Amino acid sequence: KKIRNLENRFGCGERIIMKVNALQIGSHVGSNRQDKLFSNVSADDKLILIEPVPWFFEKLKENYDNQYPNNSFIFINKAITSSVGTEKMYAILDENVTEDMPDWTNQLSSFDKNNVPRHFFPEPTLRDLILTEIDVETTTLNNIIEEYDIESIELLLIDVEGCEYDILMNSDFSLVKPVQIVYEFLHLTFNENLYIQMYLSKFGYRNVDRDNDSMIMEIVK
Repeated sequence: KKIRNLENRFGCGERIIMKVNALQIGSHVGSNRQDKLFSNVSADDKLILIEPVPWFFEKLKENYDNQYPNNSFIFINKAITSSVGTEKMYAILDENVTEDMPDWTNQLSSFDKNNVPRHFFPEPTLRDLILTEIDVETTTLNNIIEEYDIESIELLLIDVEGCEYDILMNSDFSLVKPVQIVYEFLHLTFNENLYIQMYLSKFGYRNVDRDNDSMIMEIVK
């Protein structure tokens, strides 16, 4: 079973509250080949795209605006965590990525400084990678839902280099239940992944499928 087809769109018309086709946490620049959303939407979709690293955020907006002119997408330059405030993040500048490094190298931004060393064994070229420490503004998923008066979410995508557990376990899905939740599990322990699934099951979700790096959870009908 694949990620829900975004061709099944919400109707248009005047509204006070927002019906969101997709909310993506950790959007990076949008157009990289690992992205599950960028090539599967239209300018008419209601999208919320969240990316905390400033230089990636600017590229994200540029890429979506070039690909989908006249869109009304919402771009948020914050990190989603379990609290509101400011935190230190470790990011990668494009100028520090050499030709012998994997094409996904600059996607390794994380609150965990040890996230990059975890890739050393399969990718020894990353041993020389320089991390840049930055301060990013943080908020919670529930705050985003309240701030933008979100009534419904068709697809929630989370790819945040190991912070998936923190985000999901500290979100109240009784407020708004995304029809489908897709989260990366590569940097989670077995128990963390298990606890996430147990937690989401309390809100009516079940695991319907997985791919090489992500779990797909869906509301039980």
